[in-house]
Amino acid sequence: MSAEQMIQRIEKRDLVEGAVKAYARMAGIIANENRLKILVLLNQGPRTWTQLMFEVKVNPKVLGHHLRILREYKLVRKERVGFAITNAGRALVKLSIDTMISELKLAQRIAEHGKGG
Repeated sequence: MSAEQMIQRIEKRDLVEGAVKAYARMAGIIANENRLKILVLLNQGPRTWTQLMFEVKVNPKVLGHHLRILREYKLVRKERVGFAITNAGRALVKLSIDTMISELKLAQRIAEHGKGG
């Protein structure tokens, strides 16, 4: 193997490892039900602090904690009045919802197949 091939192999491995780590980090963020609710709500449109608190059904301290995490990862941004989702947040919601829908469809097909068998 040439030095160039070795470098390409290392770069590819590093890229894959980086993507896996990034995906795992994002999955961990949305694995929390409250954070996912916040993202889904903001995907529908900007919300004020009070709206989020009542719609997510959490106390101010918990809401602040989750918003700090979402803002840290640049999934949510503070607006003049309230909060809005970023393009990265919107993409993550779409990916999450698309994945959930496909998993539910697969589970339904498996369940239907099991009934007939």
